[in-house]
Amino acid sequence: KIKGQAMTPGLLDNAKAALLGTLQNRGYACPEIEMQGNGTTGELSAEVRPGDVHVFSHIRPKKTDEVYPQIFSRYEAFRRGQRFDSRLLDLTARRTMADSLFLNAYFEVDCSTGGMVITERVTAGKPQLYKLGVGFDTEGFFIGKAQWLNSRLGTRSNSMGISAYTSFREQTGVANFRYFMGRASRFYLMPKLTFGRQNEPQYEAMHAEFAVLPGFSWDSKNLRGEFSAGPALEYEHTIRGLGPVTSYPAFETQLELRGHLFEYYAGEPQTGWRLTFRSQSRIAGMESRITAHLLSLQGEHIWNLGGYSPPALVLATRYLAQTTLVKNSLLAAGEIPLGMRIFMGGDSDLRGAELNKIPADSAGLLTTVYDGVELRLGDVLPHGLQPLIFLDAAMAGRSSAHLDPNVYFSPGFGFRWLSPIGSIRTTLARGMVWRRDPAAEVLMTPQWRLFLSLGKEF
Repeated sequence: KIKGQAMTPGLLDNAKAALLGTLQNRGYACPEIEMQGNGTTGELSAEVRPGDVHVFSHIRPKKTDEVYPQIFSRYEAFRRGQRFDSRLLDLTARRTMADSLFLNAYFEVDCSTGGMVITERVTAGKPQLYKLGVGFDTEGFFIGKAQWLNSRLGTRSNSMGISAYTSFREQTGVANFRYFMGRASRFYLMPKLTFGRQNEPQYEAMHAEFAVLPGFSWDSKNLRGEFSAGPALEYEHTIRGLGPVTSYPAFETQLELRGHLFEYYAGEPQTGWRLTFRSQSRIAGMESRITAHLLSLQGEHIWNLGGYSPPALVLATRYLAQTTLVKNSLLAAGEIPLGMRIFMGGDSDLRGAELNKIPADSAGLLTTVYDGVELRLGDVLPHGLQPLIFLDAAMAGRSSAHLDPNVYFSPGFGFRWLSPIGSIRTTLARGMVWRRDPAAEVLMTPQWRLFLSLGKEF
């Protein structure tokens, strides 16, 4: 990004900032850098005194009237004794602001002969957070999101939130309350109420859920984890298409693991990983007519090829394996609720198929596996334009833990542009079928699909 530009004081400052950031990400908390530029030859030189490699130890928390200092430990993205990385301090500050704990937060790092000292600085504001967003894509058309959050309830800084999402095809609303077991505790109890409506060509249904989910989170040197599990009361009302009108108790679990760098670069994906496992179970005889168990594993990995900053090439893959363990005859009988059936197609998996049109009927699937690979050019071309190519592949089946032999592909290309109003993505993909068994059911019609979105990432 520097080569070919006019040598100015601002360019020297940018080069120094990039070098400073690289050193601070590798443990050198307080490097000293002097930059020099030769206007005749166009060469830049740097005299670097990196200093010692430091580790995270004591952090001076900011004492405020609004929040007890012990609460800050819930948001720390590092462990004591871990090698210093300035990105983990930034991530910690972002977490506190995302939860509306503070209006602004950052860390000051000072080094002396006595060692490194980290001091937290915060600006308190109102505890309520209001968010309103709009977007667009060619699947849901105009999209709206709204959120209200208060994370300073009581001395333990418990939180309450309400969020809503709406598009042409789907509307959801969620309300939850997170009660922490102690000021420094990451254990919580979360009652959660969810309402939803889906309107697809094959079906229309409404869903409601009330769950009580004990859970906890933790951070290691490289990742954040969160686990929750608890009972839920489900209500399903199928208005159109195959499906029941029923209510039943269930038991839910969810485990999410995500790398710290995945979380740090979430706004500009370039490295890291995330993995999510969830399950839902209902048992016949316990206010339920059937026994069914939904199991789902979903992941995403991103690599900055070459390790350049900013990245030159970004490779990403996302995958999903999901099945519902149930008597197969119940699918055709319409006894399985929509939340335990699977529909594929669209930008989230097979980009060469219409949204949720695999299969085209309202019965759905009981087992799927999917993997998508995408290669995107980084911040290399002018105006921030980033071309990309991808290949999606999936297999599916209408039986529990069984896949039909046919394989469905969606090769394609597109571009991403980080505009002043958000990320704009467009893709063009071709749906294809590899018929490994001519007698097997074909679930997708080969076709071209164009997708355009504002505010959506891979």
